[in-house]
Amino acid sequence: MKCFIVFFLFLSSAQFVSAQNAKKLNIELRSQLNAARAELDSINRVISFRKTGLHDSWLKLKKNEFDLITAWGQQERLLKSNISFLYKVLTNLGDNPQQRVDITKIEETEIPLLEFDILYRSYSYMFPPKLNLTPTWVRDTLLLDKYKVKEENEQIHQMLKQYADAKDLNLQSIATLTQYGKDMSECQIKFEVIYKQSIMAYDALWNANSILMDRYSKLNKEYLAKGPKAFPPVYKKEFEMAEMAEYPKLIVRVGN
Repeated sequence: MKCFIVFFLFLSSAQFVSAQNAKKLNIELRSQLNAARAELDSINRVISFRKTGLHDSWLKLKKNEFDLITAWGQQERLLKSNISFLYKVLTNLGDNPQQRVDITKIEETEIPLLEFDILYRSYSYMFPPKLNLTPTWVRDTLLLDKYKVKEENEQIHQMLKQYADAKDLNLQSIATLTQYGKDMSECQIKFEVIYKQSIMAYDALWNANSILMDRYSKLNKEYLAKGPKAFPPVYKKEFEMAEMAEYPKLIVRVGN
């Protein structure tokens, strides 16, 4: 009888200790679960912040500079055509436009549109799709206090595993975005070179066109004010031909 009582007391004591250990473990697991939730939220905010920053950088680069180069490239042929026309007319009028504009340099001046196009295409395929990267979330539907302590501990263990897996995936995403950031910086450095070359080329074309256009307009106004009799016949021929051909073109400058 004494042995049975001793065994019963031992068993009760073991169960009590086990229950106490389960409760203690439950407290620790709940704390870990709260920490895992907070950590995943923090990591996902980092992903969202970096995605937004890279996306905005790409759009800014495209809108403020890529689009400008495209517009400059589209005007290059028109500006050169205008300059060529004005140069020819002023030469025929005996005005010697070479003193105002070096036509050889102008003919050699080009917007680096091909280099720009290659750069733009290589990076436009890289960034936008990859910036759609989606953070991994955990569908946390665990209702604490719904189960017995031991069962709840098992549920929390499983949930912690899901949070750990999601964390690993999201840390990989952060590493990917970090690499994209380096690629973006590389793109900006390469593009800055092309952008500066484009500014110089466009300014040279625009300035040459403006100089010749101003001279042409001045002579045209004098011709209209004084009449054909005050000038050699070539004036009437050149100005009337220009009017019929709707040349020179009035070109609106792109960018400021």
